[in-house]
Amino acid sequence: MKQHSQILLLLILAAIFSACGPTPPTEAELREKIIGEFCAENYRLEITDSTYRNIKRTPSVMRTGMVRESCKGKFKLEYRDNAWFIDFAKDESPNAIFNCKRSYPVWTKETEYVMGADGLEMKDLFDEKVLKKSNCD
Repeated sequence: MKQHSQILLLLILAAIFSACGPTPPTEAELREKIIGEFCAENYRLEITDSTYRNIKRTPSVMRTGMVRESCKGKFKLEYRDNAWFIDFAKDESPNAIFNCKRSYPVWTKETEYVMGADGLEMKDLFDEKVLKKSNCD
């Protein structure tokens, strides 16, 4: 009987400790971190308060210039499953093969900011290339 009591106590403690964890940021705090421009060579993602625009440039087949692909639309932030997700809506008429509809976590209870320790990284919507927050040229 004593062993059953100990097991029960351990299960209760495990449930209590698993409920603990970092406090999620508010939507306003998260929005403040992601608004801006994120860049890498030939990639650019611009995020405003409620919209996005993603641009990718690749060398043309003849190497005479760059081919530009782009998409734009709205996004929303949603807290679900102990994580904040950014959900990019589909661009109905993209200038690309892909429509940029994507969803991925930007903050989780386990790892906190998925997008870099300071929240200064995002993923490109075409190739999921890591982009750094900066003033893009």
